[in-house]
Amino acid sequence: MKTMHLSDRFDLLTIKGTFFALKVCLEPVVNLLPHEEIVEELLTDLTNDLINCGKVRDPIVVDEETLTVLDGMHRLAALKDLGAKMAPVCLVPYSTETIRVERWIRIIRGNLDYNELVCCIGKPTRRVKREDIFTGTRRSPCTGIVLGDEGVLVKGDSKMECYRLVSELERYLRTRGFDISYVTEVEALDEKRSLLIVPPLLEKRDVTGIARQKQLFPPKATRHIIPSRVVGLNVPLSLLKQPDSKQLQEFREEVLSRKVQRLPPMSRYGDRLYEEELFVLG
Repeated sequence: MKTMHLSDRFDLLTIKGTFFALKVCLEPVVNLLPHEEIVEELLTDLTNDLINCGKVRDPIVVDEETLTVLDGMHRLAALKDLGAKMAPVCLVPYSTETIRVERWIRIIRGNLDYNELVCCIGKPTRRVKREDIFTGTRRSPCTGIVLGDEGVLVKGDSKMECYRLVSELERYLRTRGFDISYVTEVEALDEKRSLLIVPPLLEKRDVTGIARQKQLFPPKATRHIIPSRVVGLNVPLSLLKQPDSKQLQEFREEVLSRKVQRLPPMSRYGDRLYEEELFVLG
């Protein structure tokens, strides 16, 4: 039995998407660079799911140039915990304009004392109008807190510092019994009665830079808009833990024999509605 060298990438197939080529392969886990912390409860659930089903259904989405993980932080962490040497990935050109990075706005509903939360920050704040919160946090390292038509901006020394503040506020609110929802910026604009926490918008260079430094943003720092996605790879966990050359070749041949089905944006696959186009490896 011949085992793959740990630094070797094993190519499976390339799919010509509408916007760019999607390169599906198995990549050594040591090469992959996450950019966000994981949530322990989600990691536990996903790890148990991998153990029970014995396979990884969908590839992790990774920047082909820097190997920064764009989507699939918990899958990567679960694979590492289970002793996998390789991970299924879909390499995409992160630098292309068709891939965008947006942010998650935090919504806190309930009887929350706005002034009390502002006082908890412990840093100078500047009162501004609601619309200035969204524009201000897009241009500079600031965190915004909004209620109604007004809010405050908290300037940080870096975007990482701002996200650490957001994470601290989330922990404080959860200890007080408040639920936190994560919504898109478009959805948040219509929320006039609930309190919003608006983190700074990250750029692609922020994401890859942090990953290269082996640092991690708190969870839910990025919302990547990727117009094409590959699903249904279903690679056996045993193969990822013991990447034998013969079995890898057999798996590649089996994958290449499948019919690739394209589903247009806003299609339902499994129990989820996808905004992007899907390529299902049926």
